[in-house]
Amino acid sequence: MDKSLNLVEGLEKVHYGKYVVVPSFSDRHVIAYDKNPLRALKKAEKAGYEEPVLIYVPNPKIPHYYFCGLERRIA
Repeated sequence: MDKSLNLVEGLEKVHYGKYVVVPSFSDRHVIAYDKNPLRALKKAEKAGYEEPVLIYVPNPKIPHYYFCGLERRIA
C-alpha cells in the first residue's frame, strides 16, 4: 500500500479504538482524539482548526469486515 494512503500508520499503537483528528491529509499530527467522533471534532474546533480530517483507528487485533452491498446470483 502506498504510505501516503495509510492514514492510521503510527497511530494504531496509542490511539486504537478511537477517533483521531489531524489538520489535513498531508499533515497528520494528532490535534485531538476521543472514543466519540463528535467530541473529538469539537476539541479540534476549540483548538482553532476549521476543516480537520477525522480518522477512526481500528484495533489491530480485531478483524474488520465491510459489506459493500454487491449482489451475486447463484445459479
